[in-house]
Amino acid sequence: MGMLNQRLYIHFLFGVLMLFGIKESEAQTYTLTVTSEPYQSLQGGQALVNDFWDDPSFTVPLGFNFEFFNEMLQSVVVDASFSFVSMAAPPVDDMFSLLIPFGADLVDRGYLDSVHLSPIRYKVTGSPGSKVLTVEWSNAGFFQDLIINGTSTDYINFQVRLYEANGDIEYHYGPNAVADPPLVFNGGPGPVVGIAEQYNPASDMVLGEVLLLSGDPADPGAQTDYQNYTLDGPPPENTVYRFSREQTGIFSPEDIHYAQLFGPNPTSGTLHILTSDLVEPVQEVHVYDFQGRCILRSEGQQDIVLNGWPSGLYELRIFTPSGIKRQRISLQASF
Repeated sequence: MGMLNQRLYIHFLFGVLMLFGIKESEAQTYTLTVTSEPYQSLQGGQALVNDFWDDPSFTVPLGFNFEFFNEMLQSVVVDASFSFVSMAAPPVDDMFSLLIPFGADLVDRGYLDSVHLSPIRYKVTGSPGSKVLTVEWSNAGFFQDLIINGTSTDYINFQVRLYEANGDIEYHYGPNAVADPPLVFNGGPGPVVGIAEQYNPASDMVLGEVLLLSGDPADPGAQTDYQNYTLDGPPPENTVYRFSREQTGIFSPEDIHYAQLFGPNPTSGTLHILTSDLVEPVQEVHVYDFQGRCILRSEGQQDIVLNGWPSGLYELRIFTPSGIKRQRISLQASF
């Protein structure tokens, strides 16, 4: 996969920014908050690897539909071509949107002795509409530490959590030890951490948004341009990085992928699918109010009932196989 299977860290192209980089004046899909809460190891769950590992490949089923940037995901993948820990959305036109919870070259701590000491597990919890996927790397070692020193002294525990209800992403960090950062982080002070939309490995470009963390891992900066940003060390135990979706769809000036798939519009409360305009199946619909809150989720091509909600402007986010379409709806009081 181009850069990802050749380098430990992301190396960035300054010339790309003029053509494809994210403009800081543009609204970002996600905002970063940093909190601290006790790290809770995953109890139970399903193993994603069953033996000692180095650069494993696996697919994680989400158990729900999850909106990541402008893609609807039902699974994420970790590929052996990635030389540091990244979870990728299924590729679209050979581009990958990436979750990067800990950009370092990890390995099972028992790898040299052919013993499985570093479980990777996942678990889906919660009820429909409020499910949470947790993927955990437990007691993972560092490849360079193991190979150079002949034993695994450094280690990391962390989790990725995806929230169905609001589309938020969290990285949780547990107990860790790093005695020689330049060794395990390929000469740098710390890992790459963040998210990126539409990474093209062939051209080494990010064509969409990017949010990378830099500096003090306890109080990192949030960088929205594509450059060589890393943390100054591993995140302290109990640190949580949360990437929250900005729910501002109805105020967005962009009319990209707008459609008229439900009617009547205006409506007095109940919307029906317009079969004459339907060219592909509707998988799910999310309804957002004028404050950007998701007030309703509907599976498939069902009627959407807005009775009881205040009159005003609402936005439908309509998930289809080709992507997410949007429709603005005017809800009018019925007399």
